Amino acid sequence: MSHNLVATSPAAYSVDDALKVLPVSRQTLYDLINQGDLRSFRQGRRRFISREAILNYIKDREAVERQG
Repeated sequence: MSHNLVATSPAAYSVDDALKVLPVSRQTLYDLINQGDLRSFRQGRRRFISREAILNYIKDREAVERQG
């Protein structure tokens, strides 16, 4: 992994920023969170999704696709 990528990528994304990374609607993003498919956390009133949670979600989806 490139150290430059780690230095420039945020450790966590706001919901709006996560929507730029994941090709889903806002409702689908919240559905994924509520169903436990995408981990998130709250800081005050704001919700955040970690970079690791997004990458894990993508890996899980890829695994499901491979199993067909």
